[in-house]
Amino acid sequence: MPFGPFDVGSTFQRMANTIFQDLINEGVVLVYLDDILIHTSDWQRHTLVLREVLQQIQKYNLQLQ
Repeated sequence: MPFGPFDVGSTFQRMANTIFQDLINEGVVLVYLDDILIHTSDWQRHTLVLREVLQQIQKYNLQLQ
């Protein structure tokens, strides 16, 4: 992914919207700037969604800081 001073935010946003499209459509994930927000109604569902997010990150060989 190209990182320049002006395009990093929009590049990440487009990529993340594509990767997490199913979870975004379910209404449990929101990608905002450089954040991935997970919001669910209970802890059990939250851990399942978190696991799905982490699996997608691993699948696409991304790294978190």
